[in-house]
Amino acid sequence: MISKRQAFNSVLAVFLAIMLLFTFCFTSVSAAVYNADEIISIIEGVITKKKTALYGSGDISLFGDEFYKSAGNPASDWYAFSTGRLGTENNYSEYLAFLKNYVEQRYDENGGLDARKATEWHRIALAVLALGSDPTMFGKTKDEKNINLIADGVYNRPEGSPLSAQGSNAYIWALITLDSNRYKAPEGTRNRLINEILRYRLDDGGFSLDGKNSDTDVTAMALQALAPYVNSEEPYEVNDKTLKMFEIVDKALDFLSKTQNENGSFSSWGAENSESTAQVITALCVIGIDPLNDERFIKNGYNLLDALLEYRMDDGGFAHLLKPGEKTDGIAGEQALYSLVAMYRYYGGFRSLYDFREEQSAELKESIENLRESIKELTDDSTASEITAVYNDYLLIPITERSYVSEYPHLSALMQKYCIENRSEFLADYMGERDNGNGTVTDLLDSGEIVFDTVFTQSDTAEAEGILDDLSTEYYITVIKLTDKLERATNKSDYTELLERLYSLKSDIENLKDEIDDINAQITNKLSPYSELEKGDAELINSLIERTDKLSEHDRELITGYEVLLQAKAKLSYLERQPYIYAGIIAVLVLLVAVLMIRIKKRKDAKKFLRWRSEDNYFR
Repeated sequence: MISKRQAFNSVLAVFLAIMLLFTFCFTSVSAAVYNADEIISIIEGVITKKKTALYGSGDISLFGDEFYKSAGNPASDWYAFSTGRLGTENNYSEYLAFLKNYVEQRYDENGGLDARKATEWHRIALAVLALGSDPTMFGKTKDEKNINLIADGVYNRPEGSPLSAQGSNAYIWALITLDSNRYKAPEGTRNRLINEILRYRLDDGGFSLDGKNSDTDVTAMALQALAPYVNSEEPYEVNDKTLKMFEIVDKALDFLSKTQNENGSFSSWGAENSESTAQVITALCVIGIDPLNDERFIKNGYNLLDALLEYRMDDGGFAHLLKPGEKTDGIAGEQALYSLVAMYRYYGGFRSLYDFREEQSAELKESIENLRESIKELTDDSTASEITAVYNDYLLIPITERSYVSEYPHLSALMQKYCIENRSEFLADYMGERDNGNGTVTDLLDSGEIVFDTVFTQSDTAEAEGILDDLSTEYYITVIKLTDKLERATNKSDYTELLERLYSLKSDIENLKDEIDDINAQITNKLSPYSELEKGDAELINSLIERTDKLSEHDRELITGYEVLLQAKAKLSYLERQPYIYAGIIAVLVLLVAVLMIRIKKRKDAKKFLRWRSEDNYFR
C-alpha cells in the first residue's frame, strides 16, 4: 500500500516537474525545486526554534509546561493550531485543558473573552478544532452554562462588542470560523458576513482593513474566508456592480498578482515582509490554486516559496523584514508555519487549512479529480451536450464539497456562453451542516485520523493522591492535567470521588492564586515606598505578614514585594519603639542633670566647709 507521504511526493513531483518546465521555457531565472521532505524539514525548523525559545532545547516535545502556561496567547495558539493541522504531536489534550481553563476564567472574570477583539474567540476556536475538540462546548461558566465560542464569537456577540470594532478583520475571521466545521447559524448570518467583507472591497479588486486602501494581507485573508463560496452562482452587489463570487475572487487574485514584488514576495503598508507572502500562499492553497506553479504568481522565475524562504533564519525561524541584523520574529514564524502546513495539505490532497471536517473518502476524491479533469478538457469548441454532461456530474458532488472543484468558473463561463441553464444552489444557504462537532486531526505523515481515547491509570491515581493535601500553586499545572485526563478517561466512573477532590483542589489553588495576587497588589499599592510608612500602617503590615506566613515555601517566593514587606515591618518596629527610645533618652538626661546638680551642690557644700574651717570655726 502506498503511504500518504509517498502519494504526496508523487503529486508534488508532477507539480514541480511542470513548474520546472515552465521555468526553462518562460523565465530567465530558475525557481528552486522542492519536495515533500524539504517542506516538512522547514516546518520542523520553525517548531524547533519555538521549542528552543521555550525550553532551551529543540529535542523535546513542544507540548510541555512552558507551552501550556501561555495557552490563550496568540504566540502559543497559532503554533498549537499549525501542529494540529499537521497532526504530528500527540499531547493535544493537555493544551486543550489549559486553554479551556483560560477560557473559563475569562468568562468568570469578564463575562467572555476580549471585549475589543472578536478575533480572540476565532483564534481560540480554530486552535480547539485543530487539536480535535469542539469549540461549541468548550467549558462552563460559573452558573454552569455551556461556553459556545462559535456563537459568542460570530453571531451572539456580547453587548458592546460588535464585529465592526475590528474593521474587516473580525468579519473575515468570523466567517472562517463559522465555516471551519460547517456550523449552523441563524438564517442569513453567512450572507451578512459575506456582504460585510465585500463592503471593504475596493475598485482595484483588493480588500482593505478600513475601506481606504487595498492591502495585501487583508486581501489574502478575505480570499481565505470567501474560498468556500467561490463556486456559488449567487449575485452580490459590490462597488455598484452585480458580481458572482468567482468574479470577485478572480479580480482579487489579479490585484495580488499585480502587486507582487519582482523577487516573488509581497509588501504591506509599504514594507516588504514575510507575513504578507505567507498569507498569499495560504490564500492560494485554501482556494485550490497551485502556489508554486501558477503563472500569475511567478516573477522573474521566483515563486512564493522562494520568496518566503529568503526570510528564513539560521535558527529555523523567520524574520519579519529583510534587512541587516534582522532577528527571528515570533509572528513571522507562526504565519510562515501555517502557510507551509496549508501548502503541505494542498499538495497531499487533504482538506484545506480551515476545513476541519473528516477527510474526504477515496471515492469522493476520485469523483472530484475526474470532474476537474473533465472541466479542463472543455474548450470553446466543446458542444453544448458535452458541457451539460460535465455540469450534471458537477451537480452530483455534495453542495458543501463543491468548493474543491476549483475549475468550476471555467465550466460556468462556457454554460453562460451556450445559454445552458445553471441550476446550482446558492452555497451560503446550504453551508450550515451541524450544530456542534469536534475538529478532525489527521497525521499527515503517517496514516488515518487520530483518536483521543485515554485511561486513568494507577500511577495517575498515586500522583493525584500525593498532592491532594498540599495546597500550593506549585501543583496547579499537575491538577489541571490530571483533572482533564480523568474527565476524558474511559474509566472515569471508577474515580468519581477523586474527580470531585481534584475539582475542589483546583478551586482552592485558584483562590490561593487570587490571595497571592491580592497580597502583592496591597504591598505595591499601599506600602511602597516603605520610607513613607506611618504607625497607622501597622495593622495592614501585620495582616499581610500573617497571610504570607500561611503560604507554602513555594508560594511565599511568589510574593514579589516580600522584601518591601520585611522593610516595612522593620520600619514599623522602629516607629513603635521610637517613643520609648525618646523617653529613655529623656530619663537618662534627667538623671544626668540630677547627678550633676547633686555634684554641684556637694562641691558648694565642700567649699563652704573649707571656708568655715579656715576661720578656725571647726575647733571652737
